Amino acid sequence: MTPLRIAVRYFPEKKGLVTGCIIGSYGCASLIISFLVVYIINPNNETPIIHSDYYEYSDAVTNNVPLALRAVSYYFIILSLIGSLLLKNKKNFITSIHRRSSLRYLDSLSEDVQNNLKL
Repeated sequence: MTPLRIAVRYFPEKKGLVTGCIIGSYGCASLIISFLVVYIINPNNETPIIHSDYYEYSDAVTNNVPLALRAVSYYFIILSLIGSLLLKNKKNFITSIHRRSSLRYLDSLSEDVQNNLKL
């Protein structure tokens, strides 16, 4: 989960708080989306026709299911695009990773190659 990784990089001393806020936001979003989908699918709050082993809704309700799926998918696409534009890595963190990885690479080289690189 990219937002968690980036948020923890920005707030390393408060990892638990940042992680809790982000996970809590995911939970609240699913609560809001469920009410939105129910409103799109069944706007008049129709009751189902009860058969012995299944429930059946009217055609007006069942025809709204593809509309609801399409609306929610557009909503998530737009939010994902906006969110991805707002994510930025911490620059100091990237340069320190690059330095560490290059030092590990130099340590793995033989001494002859290291001496030639120093010249």
